[in-house]
Formats: sequence, structure tokens, C-alpha cells
Amino acid sequence: MKKAFAPGLVALVLAALFFLTLQTREQQFTKSYGEPVNVLVAKYDIPERTSFKPEMAQTVPIPRKYVLQDAIEIKTISDFTKLRDMVTLVRIPRGNQVTYSQMARVSPDTGLAVKVPPGLRAAVVGVPKEFMSLIKPADRVDILCTFPVASPDGTGTEWVTATILQNILVLSVGSEMGEILAQEDQKKREKASREKLAISDEGFVSVAVSALEAQFLTLGKKQGEISVVLRPLGDIEKHFIEMASFRKLFR
Repeated sequence: MKKAFAPGLVALVLAALFFLTLQTREQQFTKSYGEPVNVLVAKYDIPERTSFKPEMAQTVPIPRKYVLQDAIEIKTISDFTKLRDMVTLVRIPRGNQVTYSQMARVSPDTGLAVKVPPGLRAAVVGVPKEFMSLIKPADRVDILCTFPVASPDGTGTEWVTATILQNILVLSVGSEMGEILAQEDQKKREKASREKLAISDEGFVSVAVSALEAQFLTLGKKQGEISVVLRPLGDIEKHFIEMASFRKLFR
């Protein structure tokens, strides 16, 4: 019985010694290099001027001594919200730590291309300057075109209005691209926008359209006058809309 018990006791003692040794070395490592810190590391090569998405990187525990000065630390899942609307300024190779100095907020300096959804194009549409303070990036609009057509009796022409594009995403309003700014910077931006509009008759918005929609929009600008109407939040439905004319209005 004692002979059978001896090997088990030896194994238990060896396991305890191994654990203590491991714990001691871990403490020595921590003392030398610091506690591990969860930082973002690129999963794959991230190109320059790319809109950053959380799935592009992963959190990796790295000893404090080897963490870059402005590395992005992730303590809770909510820390990812700090990366909203961020764009890479340089290429970030796979396995490298992701740092704040490698990225910037979406702004006119980063260019509009970083906000254009895949497969779409950005187009600029003029709007009344009074409309500029009422519409925001990420709103949805319909685009109308008013143009002359031959009257039914053939005696002349009449003006009609047609909705040529529906449920179009607004990318920017003037130079505002929906970036998050500090309160003071936001006030400066609004003041500069008001001053610019004060000496201008018209503002502009940029919208996301398909290649075909871009052609219709360009044709509409050539054939008539383009107008933009704002959709309510959450309204993304497309409907058949009959062309409007004064003849039909008073019929």
C-alpha cells in the first residue's frame, strides 16, 4: 500500500514545485517587463487611407515594456467606440501594433473617398444655403429634376418635375463629413460654415450613388434643374412616383 502511494506523492510534490517555479518566473518576468497590456494588432496588412474597422485588428497581450507609446489599448469592448470614423494615414503591416499616430478622424484632410461605400461613387449636388443647416451626413434624400417637355397639344413646352433618384445616402454637407469633434472645434467649424454661406448663394452636399445613378444625375443637371428633398429617419423604401406638371395639377 505504501509502495503504491509513494509514486503519487512524488508526482504531487513535483507538480507543486513546477507550479511554484512557473509562478516565480512569471513574477520575475512581470517585474522586468511590466504587466501584460491588451493592445490592438493588425490581423493583416491595412492599406493607407482605409476606413478602420474593428475586424481588421485583434487584441494581443503584450508586456508593458514592449507596448508602443501611443498604442491603442483595449480594456473593455466600449473602447472600440473610440475608433469610430478613423482612417489609416499610413500602411499598417500585419502583426504591428496599431497606434493613434497612424490614424486620423474622417475629415476634409483625409478626403471623401474613405466614406464612399464599396461599389458606389460620390457626386456633388447643389442645395439652397438655408438647407445646409437642416441636413446632416448619413441622412437619406430623394433627388428631383425639373425640365421642359413638349406639351401634349404640340403648341409649345411645359415644365415637369420627376423624381430621378430615391433613398440616396448623404456623405457630407459642405465640408462636414460627420466626424466627431470636440465642442470647441465644432463651434469653430459651424462659425466658418456660416461665414462661408453668408457670401454664397448656394451650398452643396455630396451623395453616394451607383455608376448608373451618377449618369442620370449628370444628365439631369444638363437637362434641367436639380432639387434635393430630405427623407425622414428610417425611411428607405422606394416607390413609383408619377411625374408632376401644372397641367395635371389643375386637371
